Amino acid sequence: MAGKSNHGKAAKPPRPPGTARVKQGSRISLAACYPSLAQGPTPAERLQRLLADARQRGCRPMTTEEFDRWIEEGRAIWPEDEEIDAFVAWVRKCRQQGYYN
Repeated sequence: MAGKSNHGKAAKPPRPPGTARVKQGSRISLAACYPSLAQGPTPAERLQRLLADARQRGCRPMTTEEFDRWIEEGRAIWPEDEEIDAFVAWVRKCRQQGYYN
């Protein structure tokens, strides 16, 4: 018998074409593991497009003063003496059941 012997082990099914063999613990690019990721823009390209679109629309980052004012104005939204955990549980329940009453 020529080639490697399986020593009584069952033969492994062949890998689909275009897939790579990856050793456990080895580093390999995500595009090699997930070919669909390689078909679109990279995260850096998507970020650049987002920033360019925002500039075209006149959007800009908040200044520190604007952010501080936004935080202060938002403090009144949720009462300080109430826990938010009950609200989060309610939102989760409503999303699971598909309604907000």
